[in-house]
Amino acid sequence: ASGSAVVTDVVVAGNTGTGVDLDGTPLLNRVLIANNTGEEGGGVYIWDASPVLTNVIIAGNSATEEGGGIHCNDCTLALSNVVIHGNSADIGGGIYTEYDETGSTLENVIITGNTAVTSGGGPYVDDGIAYPEYTNIWGNTPNAVVGIPFFAGIDCNLTEDPDFLDTSAPDPLDWDLHLSALSALIDVGAPAILDPDSGPADLGAYGGPDADLWDLDWDGFDEWWLPGPYDAATSPGADCDDLDEAVYPGVGC
Repeated sequence: ASGSAVVTDVVVAGNTGTGVDLDGTPLLNRVLIANNTGEEGGGVYIWDASPVLTNVIIAGNSATEEGGGIHCNDCTLALSNVVIHGNSADIGGGIYTEYDETGSTLENVIITGNTAVTSGGGPYVDDGIAYPEYTNIWGNTPNAVVGIPFFAGIDCNLTEDPDFLDTSAPDPLDWDLHLSALSALIDVGAPAILDPDSGPADLGAYGGPDADLWDLDWDGFDEWWLPGPYDAATSPGADCDDLDEAVYPGVGC
């Protein structure tokens, strides 16, 4: 995606080279980027750009060099309600950024379960700055955070197990990254960002005002967003399987 493109309700999976290549000032909204591979930026490669990612899942991608989830070169990221989980690389399993002089912003973001061979399991900031707020960084190995100060309780950041519903499947497309009903990341987001029920935002991809608008299979039924397993009583009319257009409320749900 380049220029000021807007990419919405798209699945990018199983690519080699990288999943998504960004330049310019694109917006990615409700996008699933999973199981892609590359040398730099297995999931997303960004060069000389200022992309905005909202309600995005970057999961199970890998890079042989830097940035399993995201590789950001001479760019500034703006991430809101994003999950970066289960990615791997030599350096910067979750995110690798370099030459970011303006300062990327992370808000209501979850960076968990990412791994690196050499350094920086989660975010690795090389010659740049980043400003995480209301962001959860947990379970990344080794060196969970490199290049920026990050402390639980400062700027409302956390280090908690997100307690996703299910990440046991070998294929990241089969992971369920909804929060459990008991997750510590419910209602702890930035106060200016509200969930669809007008309550405080949950962290991650199913929080914020667009949390209830996911429709990756384009079947016309939006996915449920509430924490916990799908429940037709509490999420009437919502899709229980957003990757299968043949499954929707009344048919399989």
